[in-house]
Amino acid sequence: NNTALTELGCGYNDLTALDVSNNTALTKLGCGSNDLDSLDVSNNPALTKLTCGGNQLTSLDVSNNTAIDTLYCNSNDLDSLDVSNNPALTHLDCRSNYLTSLDVSNNPALIWLSCFYNQLTALDVSNNTALTTLSCWQNQLTWLDMSNNTNLEHLVCGYNQLIYLNMKNVVIDTSLGFWAEENSLDCIEVNAEYIDWATENWTYENGDIDEGVEFSALCMPEGYTYVPDDNFEQALIDLTYDDVLNDFVLTENISDVTSMDISNYQNEEDYVSDLTGIGGFTALTYLDCSYNQLTSLNLSANTALDTLNCRSNSLTSLDVSANTALAYLNCRSNSLTSLELIDSADVSYTNTTLV
Repeated sequence: NNTALTELGCGYNDLTALDVSNNTALTKLGCGSNDLDSLDVSNNPALTKLTCGGNQLTSLDVSNNTAIDTLYCNSNDLDSLDVSNNPALTHLDCRSNYLTSLDVSNNPALIWLSCFYNQLTALDVSNNTALTTLSCWQNQLTWLDMSNNTNLEHLVCGYNQLIYLNMKNVVIDTSLGFWAEENSLDCIEVNAEYIDWATENWTYENGDIDEGVEFSALCMPEGYTYVPDDNFEQALIDLTYDDVLNDFVLTENISDVTSMDISNYQNEEDYVSDLTGIGGFTALTYLDCSYNQLTSLNLSANTALDTLNCRSNSLTSLDVSANTALAYLNCRSNSLTSLELIDSADVSYTNTTLV
């Protein structure tokens, strides 16, 4: 009957049920540390703060709570959590659950995220540019890219399975709390100007990192091929050779590919300007990379290449002397001033006039 109620605190009791369906004006609800196995807040659209940690919740629907900025649902039995309809969210505590995935891409205001003690295998915080604190330790993460999180002040990512950690663009000094111990890292990527400071201050002896971990401006995780051009990597994602835009692709996903067409006839915003990573396609026999914005092309590792169409780019030189299997080459409509060919009578070249 308390329809005008705006705040309710009923935590630290023995409640097994809670009905707030008639309290449509409710803005703050604290019901943590009870025995609740369900909680319906779908009729509370004004809710800005929900604290329901320390219960036995197996599910939680906050899709109608678009105004919520603080959500503490830690220490429950949640195996999924959808916060895609909560753009105002600034604080999220979902630690100590059974989450296998967590999508925070629609939470640009997020500044504090605690998701440790779950079963997360991936975590993308690239859209959370306001993030200052991330505690994601004790998960199953293999990859963590913090390069978009320039406001970061505290990162705890120990006890995962990380093989790659990108801390580029993050200001690294005494103001940054950092712990990445008990992972599978050989290298942590930082800006060049922070390498010396990180090497001296983030150490195995201090318990910050594992023994033998180094800091570098570029880390190459074992088993991956570096693909720095986002449009090239997106093309690989579209071709199902990759699954996330992070500058790397699993080498085993591309090493057996024999044919690839990344030509671009219409969409200027999708032009590929750098084919770094093409060397990982060691079985490639056919490549069409025409109608892009390539200024250089290194195919020395693609020795099985039979057909190459690189027309309508911005190439000034092209060396295919290592591509001894090449039988067809189309390099017209470039700006070539140098062209090194194969000395073979079996090769038929199309319009190799230097321009």
